[in-house]
Order: sequence, then C-alpha cells, then structure tokens
Amino acid sequence: MSIDSSWLKKAYKKLKSSIYFDKTQLPLRSKLVEFETSCDDLDEHLESLWTTFIDATKWKRCERAILKSVNYYAYPKELEKINEDIISNTVPETHEIDKLQHFIKMDVEGYIFSVLWLLMIGWRLDKEGYEHSYGNRIRKNLISDKTDEPTYSPYLFKPYFEQYESWRDTALLDAQRSLTKKQDVVILSLDFASYFYSLDLDGDTFNAILECLPENLRENDLYRRINTFTLKVIQAYANKFGDEFDNRNILPIGFLPSNVLANWCLSRFDQAITDGWNPVYYGRYVDDILIVDKIEHNSDLHKRISKQELTKDEIIDFFTEKCSRWNGLGPDCNSRDYALLTKNNAMYKVNPQYYVTENSKTEIILQNGKVSLFYFQSGETDALITCFREAINKNKSEFRFMPEDEAVFRSDDYSEIYTLRSNESPNKLRGVQGVSIDKFSLSKYLGKYLRISGLVDDKLERRFEKDIDRIFNERVAVENYTTWEKIFEIMVINEQFDALKTFSSKLINAIYNITTEGGHVAAVQSSLLDVLHSALARAFALNWHEKANKCIKKICETVLNRFPDEDLFFSVAHIESSRIAYVQTRMLDKSVIPVLVDLVIDKDGMCCLEE
Repeated sequence: MSIDSSWLKKAYKKLKSSIYFDKTQLPLRSKLVEFETSCDDLDEHLESLWTTFIDATKWKRCERAILKSVNYYAYPKELEKINEDIISNTVPETHEIDKLQHFIKMDVEGYIFSVLWLLMIGWRLDKEGYEHSYGNRIRKNLISDKTDEPTYSPYLFKPYFEQYESWRDTALLDAQRSLTKKQDVVILSLDFASYFYSLDLDGDTFNAILECLPENLRENDLYRRINTFTLKVIQAYANKFGDEFDNRNILPIGFLPSNVLANWCLSRFDQAITDGWNPVYYGRYVDDILIVDKIEHNSDLHKRISKQELTKDEIIDFFTEKCSRWNGLGPDCNSRDYALLTKNNAMYKVNPQYYVTENSKTEIILQNGKVSLFYFQSGETDALITCFREAINKNKSEFRFMPEDEAVFRSDDYSEIYTLRSNESPNKLRGVQGVSIDKFSLSKYLGKYLRISGLVDDKLERRFEKDIDRIFNERVAVENYTTWEKIFEIMVINEQFDALKTFSSKLINAIYNITTEGGHVAAVQSSLLDVLHSALARAFALNWHEKANKCIKKICETVLNRFPDEDLFFSVAHIESSRIAYVQTRMLDKSVIPVLVDLVIDKDGMCCLEE
C-alpha cells in the first residue's frame, strides 16, 4: 500500500461532503467554498499541498501557519434560566448566556489534513472493535477491505439518526425480551458531563495511538507526521482557553478526528463493562450510556428493590463493582477499589484505571442530574418501554423533512413546538412551571415548511412570516441560531423579503444585546455574525432577482449600524461573492433546487437566471 496525492484529494472530497450536511458548521462551510473558488485549479492546489506534506522542511512551515490560525467559535449553549415565579404564555426576552459551546476554527488546510488523519489512522482505531459504541462511527466503505486505501465514497461517518435509533431501540427491545422470559429488568441511563472538555489528550495518548497501528506503519514518517500534527492542533486549540479547563488538552468540537478519539478514549471503559460485567445490553452513544441487565429473583438485590428499599446509588454501586472482574486490569482486582465508578461528595467519576493512559489530567464525571434508573418487574406492564419507542419512531420525520398534515398547517396553532415544564402530572395545572421552545420540534416545524416552499401559493400555508414573528423573540433567536438558515431559505424561496428584513433585524439586535461572563461577548458576537453571513449567502444563492439584491443591501446596512467594524465582511460585494461561490461549488441547498429555475454563471462571472 502506497500513499500518494490521491489520498489528499479524497480527504477534501469527504470533508466537503461532511460540511455540506452539518448544520452546526456554517462558517466553516463558507470558508470552504471561498477556499475552493479562490483556487485557479483545485486539483493542482491539492497536489501542491501533498508535495508540501511529504517534504519535511516545507511541512514545518505549512504546519506552523495552520497552527497559528487555530482559534475557536463561541456559541450559546444555555441561556440564563427563566424566572418561574410568574408563569406566562410567552418566552421572556433575556440575552444572558450561562453556558457556551466552542467549535474549532482554523484554515481550511487544517481541516483537510484532519480528514487525512482519519484515512490513515482514525479508521484503524474505529475498526478495533467498538461493537457497543454507536455514535460517530466510520462507514465501512470509507476504506477498501482489499487495499486498505480510501475509496471514492464522499461519506465519512454513519448517519447520526440511524445510529442513535439503533442504540436506543436495541436496548429497549433487549429489555422487553428479558421481561417476556419472566426476568426482572433494570435499565441504567448515564451521561458524562462536558465529556469533550473533560479529556486530556497528551503526548502519551498519541504514542499509544501509534501502538495501535500495524508494526510496519508505526515508524513510517508520514504516519508519525500526521499523528503529531493532530496532537499539535489539539494543543494549540487548548492553549486558547488557558486554565479554563484545568490546562487539559481538551477535544475540539468540530474537529473530525475528535469523533474517533472520543470513542477510543473510552475503549477500556467499554471493555470493562462488556467483559467484566457482561450485562444483557450495553450501548454507548458518544457520552450517553444505556445498560440493561436482569435481576435474579432469588437474589438479595431483588428482595430489596421489590420493597423499594434500595437507593439509586446503591444499585449503581452494585453493578459497577462487577466491572473489576475485567482481566484487563490484571489479577486480583475484584474489589471495590477497582469499581468502574468512584464516588466523592455525591459525585460519580470514572475510575482513572479505566482511562487509556495513566498520567493524563482526564477527569470524566457523570452528570448526576441525568442519571436515570428504571426497574421493570416481569409480569407487569411494559407500556413505558413501548411508548418510549413509539415516540422515537414518530420523530423520524424531522430527518426526512416529511410535510405531515399536522398542527403546522393549522391557523395559529404552534402547540407542537412548545413544551410545558412541569413538576407534576401533565394533567395538573398547579404543576406547570412555564413554557419553552422545543428545539427538535421547531426544526421539524421548519422542515415541513421548507419542503412545500415555492410549490403552493395558499394563504393558510403562506402564514410563515407571521408565524416566525410570533415564535421568535430575541431569546428564542439566540437559542436557535442553527435554524436561521432554514428560515432564510423559506423566505427567499417565497420572496418574502420584507419579512426577511424584519427577521434579520431581530437577529442582529439579539446578537448586539448578548451578555455573558468571562469576557466572551465579542467572541460570541463574532461567531454568530459568521453564522448570519453564511446563512444569508447560502439562502440568497437560491434567488437572484433584483428584489433579492435590494434586500441584501438593506440587511448589510442594518448590520453595519450595529457593528460598523464589519464593513468588509458585510459589504454587498462580499455577500455576492459568497453567493456565487456557493453556486460554483454546488454547496447551496440542493434539496430545494427543484422548485426553482436553474441558476447559471454568465460570461462576467455573475449569477443569473437561465433564459
């Protein structure tokens, strides 16, 4: 097997495909289309990049430039909690961000080489046997079984929802099968707190990764080079946060190798459960864990749990101590000191002996608030399991944009996107604590509208602009920034430009009014402006009428009234250049193209409608 420039070209193709479908990476998608259109000849540029990679001297300069570009986007993850003393039918305006989520930011070349790491090393880690790991799994056709070389398939990872559904449904089906065999069943649901931020991937970690490779590849200069580069990117990213995460080399979100590394770092944890405990079912979706096990009828545990004398902590302790039977820890380890989880001040942590390396600063902690335990007695109803699975099946439509005839097409009915927060039965009014937007349902709501946009011209179905005005205040806009592009597309397709200007003004004000602790306001504002720019450019690539151009000009003026320093980024010329780049690279939303006439580039390099 020989590695050549075709590997880098395949890496770029797979990166482009991955970013096309990723609604969390809008700014990166814009960077990629600008990167591609700035190359006179993309193939030649990638050839040159490969020549740089295989030359040690040239590579040092290139690597230094990429590492210098490493930074992060800061997005809102959780906003200030709503005051629940007064319950209202509105979502109050508040812009205080309590919790941020960071995504890596760097030159496009860095992302290309990160995919190359997946093609050279990452797939081998994934193939090691994560039978019980469902999230972020590499597709089987990524690498040829015959040659160990990357295929021309554009896809990197298995589809998110298929894997998530399989993870959850398999657990529930196994639980039901045990109940039919007259066995009592316990289901544990665990979740790690801020998992990516709890890991520390140091030099020892990446040396251990090399040890996973075939012997003939461990000393190969190119394999060591790409492995070291991946480590350096993680270190450069972590350095941006100082001691915010206890000086750990945290995993960057949005960095494709992180998907594989997150699973690999829990490989010993997985083995301990499957080999030491051996429950009826164990499944992990990145940092979400489901465990199903039976409880013997003649056991002391069964007697106590039947009488409801056991606490959740006692049950967790009982089962996780079983993991010390795993022979990976060595002989004579069957004791409480080797339990999978250790408890300190009511907080469960993964025992460091189950980490992939011993001397790192990794500290994996369970979210106590998300630890759930379900106990099902045989002979009793399994309706809870059935209802749970049916709810999952019902939600499939969001991922297919199925325009079902539900409340979305009924006048003034937005009930499907709202959730009542309650501490009692849903039938008891006194238990209601408030109302909030359900992000998943909102995405479904928009998906249905997008599917029919431009196909019909009916007053009832074209109430979209009024709906959005009622649903979105500034808080909702900030919380649901990943939906902006979908809303823009619907309005652009339907030529609702006045509504689009109004909605954009609301987003711009929301970005301007954001507050957060720790001096991160500027970073969050900059990141959300990048999202806004990308969403506008891609949406307006679908419509090139003069009214659309005037709308862009007005939106740019509104941005500059609030953020005058963005005069180059939000100039009409820059937005237009990005629109053209989306068309030229075929990165605009193809799912809605059939409802439009074709777009072409004229002799002057401008987009126009086909005659």
